[in-house]
Amino acid sequence: MKTKQIPTLQLESTGDESFDAILGGGLPAQSVVVIAGEPGSGKTVLTFQILFRAAREGKKCLYFTTLAEPAIKSSDTCSSSISLMPRYSISRS
Repeated sequence: MKTKQIPTLQLESTGDESFDAILGGGLPAQSVVVIAGEPGSGKTVLTFQILFRAAREGKKCLYFTTLAEPAIKSSDTCSSSISLMPRYSISRS
């Protein structure tokens, strides 16, 4: 009788050991992760911190947003909170 092997889930660290522990070791690699919450709760800053850490390690990352808040606000948040991303002009039309 053959034993069936259970595939293991590859996890990516968020860069915060405590948060990784809460998540059971990190975020699933090569997956879509939805971060949701109240306005002003820190979703964008958390997401950028995780993505920029992964990018610094040479990993490819993709960020999607529904832009529930104005795009200029996201740009301001990113530029003021994270020095790794240059600010680009966003049209308000």
